[in-house]
Amino acid sequence: MQLISLQPVEGWDLLCQIKRNPKTWSIFKNSEMEEGNKINLKAELTAARGHVLIRAIAVVTTPSLPVQAKISETLDDKVDMIIVDEASRICEIDTVALVGCYPNAPGKALCGDPNQLAPIVLDQDSRARQTAVPLQACLTANGTPAVMLTI
Repeated sequence: MQLISLQPVEGWDLLCQIKRNPKTWSIFKNSEMEEGNKINLKAELTAARGHVLIRAIAVVTTPSLPVQAKISETLDDKVDMIIVDEASRICEIDTVALVGCYPNAPGKALCGDPNQLAPIVLDQDSRARQTAVPLQACLTANGTPAVMLTI
């Protein structure tokens, strides 16, 4: 999961203070860090994430990150627009979860090529195959207005 955001200039100092040596993460992941330092690092990273999310002008992320409670609770009333790129590659259930976490967002747009390959679902169970249908395909099949952009 990745979180990328555009930040206003103010508040940048706090993020620079939190910046650490690149080796810190590998020490943390390899369990070579003392417990007290782990707790401090987690607290600093949580503070940095909150700082970034609250002040972000735009956030670009994977579909799975913004549906996590720690993210959606922070962003709930701050999201003005949800844009799902490559919407034909995302399962219906993932798109519904994303849009459902931010019901107050006034703008929602699915962008994607309807002729692109469908999402990959490895489970052969009939219910799992049903979730392989992108929400974009379901909405256009039900008559939701769609615009095909051509050059």
